Amino acid sequence: MPSVGLPSSELVAAEGIETQIRRVRVGDGHVLVARLTSGEVVAFAPVCPHQFTELDEATIRDGTLRCPRHGYLYDTRSGENIHPGRETSPENMWKVRPGFLPCYQVREEGGWISVSDDPSPPPLAYDPALEERPARGDGDDPAPVGAGAASPAAGGAPVAGGAPAAVEQSLKFLTAASGSTFEIRLPLVPRPGFSWRFEVVGELLQVVDEQFEPGYSPCHLVRVAAHGVGAATLSCIYAGEQGERAEVRTFIVRVQPG
Repeated sequence: MPSVGLPSSELVAAEGIETQIRRVRVGDGHVLVARLTSGEVVAFAPVCPHQFTELDEATIRDGTLRCPRHGYLYDTRSGENIHPGRETSPENMWKVRPGFLPCYQVREEGGWISVSDDPSPPPLAYDPALEERPARGDGDDPAPVGAGAASPAAGGAPVAGGAPAAVEQSLKFLTAASGSTFEIRLPLVPRPGFSWRFEVVGELLQVVDEQFEPGYSPCHLVRVAAHGVGAATLSCIYAGEQGERAEVRTFIVRVQPG
């Protein structure tokens, strides 16, 4: 356990809205640490596995971490998803996709907290096969109205072949100064043949650079240049070679005078 995190005095035991979470450098990435009211120190990944929400502002109570975005609950010692994982039937697990929270071994001695470079094994309750969307069969229920088309927020055209819309879609609002360049970091979950693609509505934005950013939570770093004044839409689409979409993240960007 070579990585020394931070002095013990800087991590106070607290829970609920008083929870104190600290970010420490471990290897090529970062890990979050917190002290439970029992005095035990726990360490876990900096993002929720469900939709990659940063957990710096999460809360902990009785050893259970609550993600601030959707309220998913994780055991801070094992990483097991408590909610909605324990209440969801196996055949419906693919709909909630809770994953598990990678946790790390911690050692505290000599007034310092040390965190392992490598995460602990996944919890026994985690079965990745249950989180894969099942193949559609002839006896399945008919697709809902509108299946096969990207949502209006995605800003994209219908997916060819009647394939279902992207599994995960989100809409965010950004502000940028005219003449400036801003960055967007997109999660990179390896899927054969899939890559991030971009669609811009309007003439105010231009994707000027892309690069892979390694680390514990690898991502696709995109640099976007803003010109003029007004609003434009940038859709980031994680799609396969045949156009099938796994995820769509749409950004409405308001460009203000520089």
